[in-house]
Amino acid sequence: MVEVEFEGVWVRVARDGLGLRLAEPAAEVFRDPLHVVVLGELHRRRALPIWMGRPDAYALLRHHRGMSDGRPVAASVMAALLNAGGASVDHVAINRFQANVYSAAIHVAVEGGTAAVEARASDALNLGVRVGAPMLVAEEVMSEMAFPRDELPERLEALQGAGLDTPLPPGDWRPLSTELISELRKATA
Repeated sequence: MVEVEFEGVWVRVARDGLGLRLAEPAAEVFRDPLHVVVLGELHRRRALPIWMGRPDAYALLRHHRGMSDGRPVAASVMAALLNAGGASVDHVAINRFQANVYSAAIHVAVEGGTAAVEARASDALNLGVRVGAPMLVAEEVMSEMAFPRDELPERLEALQGAGLDTPLPPGDWRPLSTELISELRKATA
């Protein structure tokens, strides 16, 4: 297993003459627009993109930046329930990538042992980030799906057409930063 850390959320920004806006892809299996959560390998150069629904991606980003969710999100509730039951998260793991879906497990420490609970990758990552648990990815998944960090925009561009409902307008992949959010707000005002 390879230890990773949450590095951020990447979005596609359209540049098609209609003004600055998000060009949010959607896939048939999801109804919500998708963003890309990037996990970075510790002390190495590989990045692992995980396509995730907007609400889950934003929850990760808000927590990572120390922002309030306004009301408890599922991962915060899970963390509180584990704590109330005397358990903790030992680590979360992305175990496999199959049929364009990442599978994960939350490894819970309870009564001197651990138990693995299957989970969506988005739920496992949101919980892991909230409780500060190590996040691991199977080497097979990293070998198949990760690539050098400096190739991220080009690789996302190449991947974005796979399994999406409609083609996206011309655009660029950019990290969702405070500056980009300000630019987007000004463009829509």
